[in-house]
Amino acid sequence: MSWHRASRFLHLTRGRAHLVDQGPIGPERGAPILLLHGFLHSSWTWRELIEPLAERGHRVLALDLYGYGLSEGPPPGEALDLPCWRSWIDEALSVLGVERLSLVLGNSLGGAIALDLADRFPSEHLALINPLCAALRLPGLPFRILGQPALGGLFRLTAGQEAFNRRALRLTAYRDLPVDREVLRGFSHLKRPDAHRVACASAASLRAISKHVAKLAPELCARTPTLCLLGDLDRVLGRRYQRRLEKVLRGARIVRLPETGHCPQESDPARVLRELESLLSEGPR
Repeated sequence: MSWHRASRFLHLTRGRAHLVDQGPIGPERGAPILLLHGFLHSSWTWRELIEPLAERGHRVLALDLYGYGLSEGPPPGEALDLPCWRSWIDEALSVLGVERLSLVLGNSLGGAIALDLADRFPSEHLALINPLCAALRLPGLPFRILGQPALGGLFRLTAGQEAFNRRALRLTAYRDLPVDREVLRGFSHLKRPDAHRVACASAASLRAISKHVAKLAPELCARTPTLCLLGDLDRVLGRRYQRRLEKVLRGARIVRLPETGHCPQESDPARVLRELESLLSEGPR
């Protein structure tokens, strides 16, 4: 069941896609805004931003990536990589009749996908939240463990348990921050039968994706107003990775957010909105 009154489904070549398609609240003031969530997450992560951005006069599109949220996933054996998500988003925008975007906003893996999209699709502004935009040298231990097929049964058993999910999120993306049922709802799709397969396929593509977008970033940031928000308590990417991001995203305005983890749009949406409004007030380059 869809979670937002403006939720809808699109029938794409690869399957059914879910998104929130919130029209402008008040006079329309610009092209649409596209929101792209991160690894293992869903469009639910944007729940605090959708209406405020629509009140600014934008159509707001929060898409569940292929394999995540309420969108359908790949059949067994199919890769889940950047070309796959690229075609998913391109077709969705075509079906929606979107020819230009005022803002592409992505968190984590969604940040890498947003950067790739902004490089080839007319986009006036780009915003990245703890993005996967510097090359990963080696997948971290959690991703190596996740990629073990033998652990599929354990993943299916534990992913649907609220206590386990709460503990896992407190140790990673929401370290030192509250994890309540509102947060957990964004990961309810991990109960799906294909969730472990989707997670493994996604994890296998992270290194290649990060390497690709790291090459695009300097030139893109030079020609497109770009904002990068980094959570001070982000233990998913960590401080060392953030320092590398600052070098890769030279030309972007980089803002550190205190007392926020990997998903500041949930823990401090008011601050994120202020920074986005400042970005949107800039004219395209």
